[in-house]
Amino acid sequence: MLQRSQRLLKRCQGLATPGIVVLEGLIKQAVSPVWLGDEVLFTLLACADETQTWPRPETKTTAERLLEQQLKNVPDAPTKEKFLTETVLQTYLRPLFSKSKPASVTASGRRAEYADGAANRGESMPDESALIKPWKYTDLRAVSAVGWAVREADVSSA
Repeated sequence: MLQRSQRLLKRCQGLATPGIVVLEGLIKQAVSPVWLGDEVLFTLLACADETQTWPRPETKTTAERLLEQQLKNVPDAPTKEKFLTETVLQTYLRPLFSKSKPASVTASGRRAEYADGAANRGESMPDESALIKPWKYTDLRAVSAVGWAVREADVSSA
């Protein structure tokens, strides 16, 4: 499963730069600012991820620039804070991570008093599958989105 994810990631990295260049060209040709939509912005978050190595360095800088333009210059676009909290965290990431429920955590999110004994003794392997961990195997943008949300969080208001 991990090997398949790595191959997919490699393929996506190869297509990211030309895709972003075309996207930027289309936006420049538009008469008025265009909202790209949440799914495109999630992809831009992944392309702007500083932990990823891209075949061409301009991939990251162009993705960052497009993301910033979307959140600042498009009328009726959500504010960066609203996009972060409502769209990225609640609408996108929460459903992905809520499917991943270790035996040591109850349904309400608290520590389980009586976790599965077999798992604690190492008698069974944790379930590493796309069904249980979609954030790791299905949507490869999720981890980058978490990183972006952490970096962009306004800690001064806490």
